[in-house]
Amino acid sequence: MPYLGEIAGIGTAILWAANAIFFAEGAKRIDALSVSILRLILASIILVATVAVALATIVIGKARKVVASTKNAKAMLFVALGTTIGLIMGTLLAFVSINNTEVGVGATLISLSPLILLPASRIIYGERITLIAIVGTIVTLAGVALLMLR
Repeated sequence: MPYLGEIAGIGTAILWAANAIFFAEGAKRIDALSVSILRLILASIILVATVAVALATIVIGKARKVVASTKNAKAMLFVALGTTIGLIMGTLLAFVSINNTEVGVGATLISLSPLILLPASRIIYGERITLIAIVGTIVTLAGVALLMLR
């Protein structure tokens, strides 16, 4: 499917923005830790995302490959670490950020991951950093700087 990654990225950005807005509204009533715990409990009970991804995996014919992948212990360790660090801890800190600043500022700060990922991808994976990636990171940093100056 051409452009699937780009479409998924745009969808993620839209959903993350909605998430930030809804969180900011909820955080006016309760603290960030409570919101994060409640979200994790609800996510555990509902499992909507897991079911949707599982169904999509079956539809595109990749279910056997996913099941076979679980036998790779090293890969599973990294997936578990990424989930713990990114999904749980990252989400908690994102909510603390949004709760303690304006929604736009918090969301912009959260989007600074390319600043960390560019050097890390070069050092860890030896990937070549393109000019467009550098320009995009600079534009993002300039946007954050403008937000902080106001």
